Amino acid sequence: MANVPAYLVAQPVRDAVAIGAPADTLRVIMPSLARGGAERIVIEWLAAEVHRGRNAELAILHRRSQEYQLPAGVTAITTIRRGAESVEVFVDSLGVRWCDAVSAVSAHLVPDALLARLWEKGVRTVPVIHNTREGWRNDPAAWPPSHVPLAIACAEAVRVQAQEAGCRVPIVAVRHRPSVGAAATDRGERNRIRVEWNIAPGAFVIGVVGAFKAQKNHCRAVEVLAALRRTREACLVILGGTLDASGYKELDRVVSQAAALGVGDALRLPGFVEPVEPWYAAFDALLNVSRHEGLSIATQEALAAGLPVIATDVGGQGEIDHPNLWLLRADSHACAFAARLAALPVREVLCTAADAAPRFPRIFSLTTCWRLSVRQTIDTLFVTANLNAGGAQRSLVNLACRIAGRHRFAIGVCGETTHPAFAGKLAAAGVSVFRFSHTADAFDAAEGIVASATRTGARNICFWNVDPCIKLLVARFAPPALRLIDVSPGAYAYQELD
Repeated sequence: MANVPAYLVAQPVRDAVAIGAPADTLRVIMPSLARGGAERIVIEWLAAEVHRGRNAELAILHRRSQEYQLPAGVTAITTIRRGAESVEVFVDSLGVRWCDAVSAVSAHLVPDALLARLWEKGVRTVPVIHNTREGWRNDPAAWPPSHVPLAIACAEAVRVQAQEAGCRVPIVAVRHRPSVGAAATDRGERNRIRVEWNIAPGAFVIGVVGAFKAQKNHCRAVEVLAALRRTREACLVILGGTLDASGYKELDRVVSQAAALGVGDALRLPGFVEPVEPWYAAFDALLNVSRHEGLSIATQEALAAGLPVIATDVGGQGEIDHPNLWLLRADSHACAFAARLAALPVREVLCTAADAAPRFPRIFSLTTCWRLSVRQTIDTLFVTANLNAGGAQRSLVNLACRIAGRHRFAIGVCGETTHPAFAGKLAAAGVSVFRFSHTADAFDAAEGIVASATRTGARNICFWNVDPCIKLLVARFAPPALRLIDVSPGAYAYQELD
């Protein structure tokens, strides 16, 4: 290949197709950076995007003594923290700051009363529901479609609950899979933690992750420990601290329960820890006895770290398909959980799960990319992979030139173009042609497609030989009223999807 003449190798033609509007800054509002699942999702999402050159603004309503830290070296996330002013005044200032933003603001765990203050300033929001109904801070039925173009649920079970509660806006489920670092399988870390916390070498270590609050039901975990200790040496480690006065009361109940059941010597309370991965290495199993869960990040972290997990079958837990996950009814006796744990060995081999890779946190960017259309400027947005010299591209160009002036449309291109002829012919016919982003990345392209279609008020998107990944992403997040048309040769599209 080294001797092939350059003119025989297709090369991208710079500026053959102009880049359309750049991706907007990502904007997020949330109560705090307390060490919880919702906060973890936001941090991983924004870190993944800024790693690719995206800018982001993260507004934080409250400070906590125990918080996540943003990844070192990430400078493109602008944090906007409340000072001495009231929460209401701070949110009003955000409304002024964001009133001209073209994309919606991603809102996590923010009460409706505060979202309404943003709506008053013309800011649209995309609320994310991180818990089942018992833990809601919002009323999905109260979200006005004019200010909430889309809502997100952390699991399908949560999405169904929101619909049953009367949610009037489109709502989709996005299941986030967190990442775990190499320390989650580090035997040196396992040994260090066990020595530091006076855990016997042969003891079976049960891990529990979560702040001290009623939802997590840590007292139940202590009951399970007491039942298990009748048959084997075991230790319970609760990774979590207190967030408020109710948390202190819950902590007191847990300690009192351990003393009453005679297992105080087998209870370890390290509090909030950062990083958490070394502790997964130290555990032999994760126990999750929550009364209710949306989709537990700790459960998924533990599974990714290669740990067996025994959990209550609540919320979206049943949507996690994994051979190391055992679900029991929430009202199961403590002995039932103990019996499951008793059948597990003390781990000798530490290894991550085969499918431990995180599940694309960048997908959350697609939830905010809808644009507010002032007026409808086109009826159809044609989407194609490129404008190279090929049969599919020629048929699209022929169609476009034929209907130019009779149908309002534009052509968006996902990737690079290696020949200027078709782009020139379309320009001569007065056809609007642009490229969605600087890269052919499926997430970048899908975001550009949805943003362009909603900004122009298009009624149709017509895919003309497009990567099925892009088609699936667009279909997932496009407005319900937007009609999707797929033009592909024969059974090609269905074969790709299979």
